[in-house]
Amino acid sequence: MDTFDFRNAIVPFSLLDLRQHFKEMRPGDSLEALWSDPSAVDDLLRVLPAACLEIVSTGEIPEPSGGGIRMELIKTRMEPISFQRR
Repeated sequence: MDTFDFRNAIVPFSLLDLRQHFKEMRPGDSLEALWSDPSAVDDLLRVLPAACLEIVSTGEIPEPSGGGIRMELIKTRMEPISFQRR
């Protein structure tokens, strides 16, 4: 499982990094994301394809460990290829 600690990162940039990593994952691969901002979880779910993931767990990180929000997810299937019309 890959862990992305974005607790001191700029949320839009961290979402782009995570989105790119998710595209490269294979079904069955998992990742853990850590944020300071609880709204980042909602933002993440807007940029990842809901049909291709399963949320394993979410929760608060205890303050002695730096605090914040933790989310673990698994990629369940490959994203469909999108075709653009010309």
